[in-house]
Amino acid sequence: MSSPTAGSTPISLTPAPKRLILCFDGTSNLFDTRNTNVVRLVSYLRKDDVERQQVYYQTGVGTYIQPGYWMPLTVKIAKLFDTAIAWDISSHIMGGYSFLMQNYVPGDKISIFGFSRGAYTARALAGMLHKVGLLTRANQEQVPFAFKMYQTQNANGWDMSDAFKHTFCNQVEVDFLGVWDTVASVGLFRSKDLPFTSSDHHIRVFRHAISLDERRCKFKANQWQEPFSPPNSNAPGGGEPGTLHPRLHGKNKAAKEEAQEKNEKEKRRSPCPHNTLPDGQSRAASVDLGGGKWSTDVGEVWFSGGHGDVGGGCTKNSDPASAARIPLVWMLREIVLADTGIEFDESALAQDGISLPTAATGEAIISTGKNGMLNARAALAEENWVENLDKRYDQDVQAKVSDQLKLARVWWALEVMPFTYRVPVKTSGPDNWRLSPR
Repeated sequence: MSSPTAGSTPISLTPAPKRLILCFDGTSNLFDTRNTNVVRLVSYLRKDDVERQQVYYQTGVGTYIQPGYWMPLTVKIAKLFDTAIAWDISSHIMGGYSFLMQNYVPGDKISIFGFSRGAYTARALAGMLHKVGLLTRANQEQVPFAFKMYQTQNANGWDMSDAFKHTFCNQVEVDFLGVWDTVASVGLFRSKDLPFTSSDHHIRVFRHAISLDERRCKFKANQWQEPFSPPNSNAPGGGEPGTLHPRLHGKNKAAKEEAQEKNEKEKRRSPCPHNTLPDGQSRAASVDLGGGKWSTDVGEVWFSGGHGDVGGGCTKNSDPASAARIPLVWMLREIVLADTGIEFDESALAQDGISLPTAATGEAIISTGKNGMLNARAALAEENWVENLDKRYDQDVQAKVSDQLKLARVWWALEVMPFTYRVPVKTSGPDNWRLSPR
């Protein structure tokens, strides 16, 4: 048996890392004649080589009820019930989690996208990965238990989730999380409040397209919020604004004050102010992931139009102009500039008149931290801006935007109903405030 000659390159049997892309559609949305930006994104992705890239698509809340388990008469009622209170959102989160569990191997890059409640689902899935980790392959029966650990937020729940993570799971990171207009309330009549949906510590790049003209109170934007609590890899409260370890609430004043003082130090240590920079520039939240620093590059941009004008679904697929194309092209641009490695179907993009950006220098365009991102943006050539990537841009900017309070007056029934929402405060945790009728 011959031995390798000197200077020869050893053959590696380790498979090359692949990209796992998960896409969650909005409320009641699925593939039809009025596709959302989530479906459009899926149509632009390469799906011909599962060794390099795998794409997972999930229809929206309100579409998951299977006729086999329900009488035909009750299917519509069950779907309406799911749409109203999002009672089945756990199935959506666990569906994405199961896909990752079955396909992830160390080194793979995870990217997650979503619109509306699908955006909330995407952020909740990222939060679940952070809090309980990712189960190893072929542990499907454990997924419901992992979700239960994720959503339990009392003191015992945090301890149990940490123990569960170290016993059954591996720590994984999300490379890119891109969402269109995350809504603050997941159910029309009942709000969900899951950990790590407003901030997270293991996401490299976060991009959020937000509606500028949405007026419905139940569609209040759910923006990224800088953590006040110490950003440990599994800190209870998840770094959610204003949250402390549950065991500190009202039990140990000295410990609580010490934690708050530490929160202030961590906040002052942040590399940039706690607000969105102008012109969609990024801001970084410095976090400690157990073994070192990780900066989440956060970019949130407001776009003209209502909820569906940002995430899509308001115009027919055949319409020549669509306001939703602008935030779609912006998201495609951010995916490429973030050096995610996601591969696109160039023929599908060309058919829709969309071009992808290229680096001015041919090097990776993104670096963590505010200054690195700003320098990278300055190095881009003019042709990389959205108006030059979308051949229909001149038509898209003139497209009519929708106002659902005018188009479907049934929404007014919700406008006169009182709702609560959470406001971050750094002293005693979030307060609940009522939304007064319009």
